[in-house]
Amino acid sequence: MKETELRTVANLNIESISSSTVVDFSRILGGGNNRLFKAVTENCKEFLVKEYFPDDRKRLQREYGALEFLNKSGFDDVPTPYFADETQNYAIYSFEKGRIADAKAFTSIEIDKVVCFLNKLQKTKPENENRARFLDALFASRSLDEYSDTILFKFGKFEESLKSKEIHPKVTKLAETYQLSEIVRGTIERLHKNSATKKLFKPIKESDMRLSPVDFGPHNIIMRNNDEPCFIDFEYFGWDDPVKIVANFLLHEGSKDIPREQKLYFLNRFKEQSSLPLHVIERIDIAVQLAALDWISILLWGIAPDRVASKKFLDADLNIENYLDKQIHKIVIRIDDLQKKSIEDQ
Repeated sequence: MKETELRTVANLNIESISSSTVVDFSRILGGGNNRLFKAVTENCKEFLVKEYFPDDRKRLQREYGALEFLNKSGFDDVPTPYFADETQNYAIYSFEKGRIADAKAFTSIEIDKVVCFLNKLQKTKPENENRARFLDALFASRSLDEYSDTILFKFGKFEESLKSKEIHPKVTKLAETYQLSEIVRGTIERLHKNSATKKLFKPIKESDMRLSPVDFGPHNIIMRNNDEPCFIDFEYFGWDDPVKIVANFLLHEGSKDIPREQKLYFLNRFKEQSSLPLHVIERIDIAVQLAALDWISILLWGIAPDRVASKKFLDADLNIENYLDKQIHKIVIRIDDLQKKSIEDQ
């Protein structure tokens, strides 16, 4: 939809919601593949208008449904949903004032609030109407075996890209320098064969599944002006293996600057306070190891020619050389961290 068309239809709905005329409607930064706009009314109310990227991931349905449910369930640390139009693929939410959480400045206070949010969310079980109400999360899994398959799928996409004529020499050099298949496939295989861990790869019960925002880290937390967190971005929301979200928070690219002691505090606090069954919680440490491989695979897939081309399409000014240098640097750091931990465990 053209921006002028979106402005027209969104303004009509905002004016109906606020009983006031929209006096400003402007594009704001962020949103990834989506387009974000801030609308301000004559009576000084502010709204976020979000136009979703048109793909098969049902982003609007997931996010709007999640926020509707959470608001009705007493969560005051998420945006308020006001209106959704699935035909036009946009929604209207509260505009949350504040700043993106600073991972480097995370203290035990912020960590406690993150743990509280997760534990409250995970108290919703897939029973009765709750199960049918929500889709499975994007890349959901019911076992660490399935999680491994998802990681290998992403890594496989990168391996396929190495055969492309469009592959960048810097990516080829990375693949030649590191034994990437041994790092990803080899580590997963060893975890499966280890007598102490292989039993943890078995499927969990349907009743052990929990709701997950999936893309969960400091980059998706707005610290409101009262220093309380507001959790955003529920486009991948749905049912998932509950230990994955814990592991993903720790290993997420957006979490890399959280101090190590705070990451350990997060892990211990979650285990202490979680309402999850013990047979689910005991799988967290393996999930963390898999999440490290998952993020290596995500970053590798991100430098495949088609993914780089899509980045260039979204940002015509993108310097591909600089972009690849930054992404490869991230990958190398993660590989070095993984290999260092492997040596320490020997």
